[in-house]
Amino acid sequence: MKRARKVAEEQGKRYSKKKVRINYGKAARALALLIIVLTIVLSYLPVALGRGMSYDRSLIRPCGELGSKAPGIRAQSAIMYSTDLDIPVYEKNADQRMEPYSITKILTCYLALENLDPDMEVVASKNACRELEDGMELELSPGEKSRALDLVYAAMMMSANDGAIALGEAVSGSESEFVDLMNETVKKWGCENTHFVNTNGWQHRNHYTTARDMAIITKHCFENEKLREIALTKKYTMPATRQLVGKPVHDNSWLQGERAQCHHSASWGYFEGKS
Repeated sequence: MKRARKVAEEQGKRYSKKKVRINYGKAARALALLIIVLTIVLSYLPVALGRGMSYDRSLIRPCGELGSKAPGIRAQSAIMYSTDLDIPVYEKNADQRMEPYSITKILTCYLALENLDPDMEVVASKNACRELEDGMELELSPGEKSRALDLVYAAMMMSANDGAIALGEAVSGSESEFVDLMNETVKKWGCENTHFVNTNGWQHRNHYTTARDMAIITKHCFENEKLREIALTKKYTMPATRQLVGKPVHDNSWLQGERAQCHHSASWGYFEGKS
């Protein structure tokens, strides 16, 4: 018994003196793998929680040169903008002043949706009903009443000039005061090379913007969910008014690649027009 106890004590001393060897190479690789896994998990955690991801956008740059040629773009001025990264990924004379024409109505309709009750009755003034040569219009009559929302559809889908003017006057009381609101709004958004003189984009030497500024304007305007919905609409029927009965409204497809249609219905139906 004593001999067995002595043997056990000697073995215990032998094992206590034995050194534990650590493989530092394997430990380093295991630690690195753990860090990578934790980084991936933590990067997706905000998305899983619905909070989005935060990153330094100044560190992100698009591939290639901003001035490189893009096949198929023959416009004098152009820009391709990533709303996710909030940076341009292609530019061509993006700061050259250009006439915006009817895309002015995007801002007009945005401000109308932001400031008017969609079901509000808008009364057309003589100024709104003035004839513009070769311009698209609803042919509203002075004193005619239309829903604000219907005028927004008409301005966005068929580029109705009289509808755009009537909306501006409904928001600010006069077209000139509404134009002031337009210019104040785009300045707040950081547009440095844009100036408007009317609500519908009618040609004027002091009515101008740039591709870069228009990208900023469009980005902000389409944050309005209703405006996005209207821009994607391919067919809309306006209810008839007392003055405007059974008059076909044609679309010029200025916002969509496919033909969209906007109709003005009569009490007995509606016409379907094609431009």
